Amino acid sequence: ALVGDFDEDKILKLIDENLKPQEKVTFERFKTPEKAEVRTHYVEQKLAVSKPQFMIGFRDEQEGEYPPLRRRLAMELFLEILAGKASSLNRRLNESGDISSDLDFEYFCTRNAASALFAGESENYLEVKEKIFAEIERLRRDGIDPARFDAVKKAAFGERVMRFDSVKSIASMFVESFITGDDIFEAIETLGDITLGEVE
Repeated sequence: ALVGDFDEDKILKLIDENLKPQEKVTFERFKTPEKAEVRTHYVEQKLAVSKPQFMIGFRDEQEGEYPPLRRRLAMELFLEILAGKASSLNRRLNESGDISSDLDFEYFCTRNAASALFAGESENYLEVKEKIFAEIERLRRDGIDPARFDAVKKAAFGERVMRFDSVKSIASMFVESFITGDDIFEAIETLGDITLGEVE
């Protein structure tokens, strides 16, 4: 996407001048159904890095090409509650030295697949994995503190509103909405309606 104060005709002219002529290519999408079982539980590679890096993923079951907007937003709230900078999990991992910086996380969605991802640097990545598992089980058992839920939801709502202050962010939202089929204003309205029960 192109954003900013520019002359559309000049941009298109530059594109035409710099793109090489190519034969028309047709892509065919294969809709191969995802298997329920996990293909590989653990993969390790040796690379030239200063500290071991890890990524842990939980595949999410879904219907259709993309998870519904409401589910995506609920998952984003849950991950922030679980592993955000203000979470007890993130604090414990930092205080114990299990991770060298804050735990990164994302609810990743692509066509016909979605997963919750955690990443970071750690000499004890297997122990980090067990602590993430344990915190998920604790939240499932004890529930989420309503005050924590409200704080995270308000912060997420504010962040969504602030995105409309940036032309670049608006362009990014338009691209995202084109891919997922969501309206760019729908997320704010939906986020405001999400309940604690949906996140738990």
